[in-house]
Amino acid sequence: MKRRVFTVLQIVLSLALLALAVVIARPSNVREQLRGASRGWLAASLLVVPVLIMLRAGRWHILARTRAPGIRFSHSFHSYMAGLALAVITPFAAGELARGAFAAPGDKAGFVGLTFLDKMLDMSSLLVFACIGFVVVAPGPMKLAGVAALVLLFAGLAFSRRIAGLASALMPQSRITATLQRALAAARAVPMATLVGCFVVAVANFALLYCHLFMIMYSFAPGIDPRAAGLFPLITLSRIIPSIAGLGVREFTAGALFAQAQYSVTSAGAVMAAFCQFASANVLPAVVWLVVSGGFRRFAGTNREEQCD
Repeated sequence: MKRRVFTVLQIVLSLALLALAVVIARPSNVREQLRGASRGWLAASLLVVPVLIMLRAGRWHILARTRAPGIRFSHSFHSYMAGLALAVITPFAAGELARGAFAAPGDKAGFVGLTFLDKMLDMSSLLVFACIGFVVVAPGPMKLAGVAALVLLFAGLAFSRRIAGLASALMPQSRITATLQRALAAARAVPMATLVGCFVVAVANFALLYCHLFMIMYSFAPGIDPRAAGLFPLITLSRIIPSIAGLGVREFTAGALFAQAQYSVTSAGAVMAAFCQFASANVLPAVVWLVVSGGFRRFAGTNREEQCD
């Protein structure tokens, strides 16, 4: 019951923040942005989406092979897409954790550990861009704080395995912690070279993601200052606030960051750009996968084939 109430509250919060973002930006301004948007740039931004999906699915396949060397790319791809489809309708994108269960029903704990590791790679890469973004937008000497934070971040990443090992050792013994320990063990078993390679791919993914957002924002604001990209990581980081896949929170944050038309981007343009990116980079691929490939039925068939081989 508590979980249902919490989910309902997050849905209400998401819709309320989305409505508030539109109200603050003014509906008339939002309509004007829609009418004046460059259809060509919006269409061009869609060409980036398949590359984003393949980068994410490819990284997941590399991680999955550390646990199941014989796994096919098609199997990894469908498990990733199944997680993405659930992520767009669940709080904190929690549905994405289900991709581990889809990938290997007989090794759920291990693959959930790999999924968690994959999300930690995303978070680490996002923090890298957040530090760089701070250096870009911060005034004068404040830029040094961004550089210092970046150095500390990489230092933390260097000791992440030891931290994970210590966390595993300190866990009290129970059925739940035993599952968590198996998940952590699966994540720690990933070879360092593979981990570094996946981190590089994650960084490339975010770089492309922000190029994608810049293209969308450019369609609404042709005079955009390139330094506006320094604020993009803050829009992504806002997803830590309880919501349904970041809906509402993302748009509200984007509108607030550009409330004073910083970098020649209006609040209405920022709200629309944030929403359009989510719709094109997350919702659209999930819907296409569900419709074109048969979605979960197609994945179930792939799973049976994998088990028969």
